[in-house]
Order: sequence, then C-alpha cells, then structure tokens
Amino acid sequence: MSNIIKKPPQSDFFQALETSIILIPSYSELHTLSKTTFNDYTAKYPNHLHIYIDASKQSDGCAFYMSSLDVKEKFKLNSNTSIFSSETIAIIKACQYTENKNLKPINILSDSLSVSVLKSLSSQLDENSVNVNPYIKELKILLSNLTTMQCNIVFTWIKAHIGLENNEKVDQLEKTAFSVARKH
Repeated sequence: MSNIIKKPPQSDFFQALETSIILIPSYSELHTLSKTTFNDYTAKYPNHLHIYIDASKQSDGCAFYMSSLDVKEKFKLNSNTSIFSSETIAIIKACQYTENKNLKPINILSDSLSVSVLKSLSSQLDENSVNVNPYIKELKILLSNLTTMQCNIVFTWIKAHIGLENNEKVDQLEKTAFSVARKH
C-alpha cells in the first residue's frame, strides 16, 4: 500500500460508488420473509466480500466482521465520539483492511446511521469547510483510492434485530469493544 493519499476528485466522486439501500420488512413481519429478502439481495453480489459494520455510543466502540474470512475487528473509541463519527470510523476501518489486503469487490452492510454517512459523502460541501466531519474527509479519500484500484463498493442498509446471523455477530463484537486496550 502506498503512503501517498490522493485527494478525491471534486466532480463525479460519488458516481464511482454504487450505493444500494435495501429496505427489509419491519420487525413485526415474518422473520423468514425478511431473511429471504435479504438473501435474495445479497445473491446479486456473489463475488463481493460482505463486511458487516456496527458502532455504538453505549460501548464507545465500533467493529467490522467478514464471515467468509472469519475476520473480526473491534475498536475502542473516545467517549466523546459521536455515533455518526463512530459509524464513519467503522466504515473507514473496514475499507482500510480491504485496501491493505487488496480485497475486492466489497459490500458494506450496516443497520445504523451509515445512510447518513453516505448522504454526507455525496454532499457538495466544500472539503475545506470547517463544517465537514474530518472522518468524512478521510473516508472520501479512502473510497477514492479504492475505486482507483478498481474496487467496486456497494453500501447496504439492513434492518436491525431481525435475526440476520452475521449482523448479530458484529453487534456482539462491537459491544465488547470497551475491552480493547488501545483506542482508535
């Protein structure tokens, strides 16, 4: 991996990313229907590495989980880190891992605020503005680097607590992030 960080292009940056948002039926609906819908959706991306992310203000941590590679990573965050920043850090950590290992294509799945993170990525705010979250700036650069490496990236929002095994695993992993000795 090169230490040179490229600045994302000002125009067409987000065009390079395929953003897919799936709305799985509500918790009150049948779990099997939700799981079937989810399984049908992920079957569209058979060659993608599915990376589940999660973050929490309660545990001051974030995590990612790749079931196909049995990769489990968790990170302790400062107690003043917002949930938005925590979710962004989880995406950053997952993308850094895939970049370092040259893993592609990837599907990042989250049941939380990642939709807001994606909206921030696609916003037209000036990158030098003090209003831009520094983690969003970092993530834009990282995603630009990945797309330059011909990595197809899909973002998927999933419904929480409907019994999706890998999502439940990353949720449990994130809850133990407080035990990590070093902080992000």
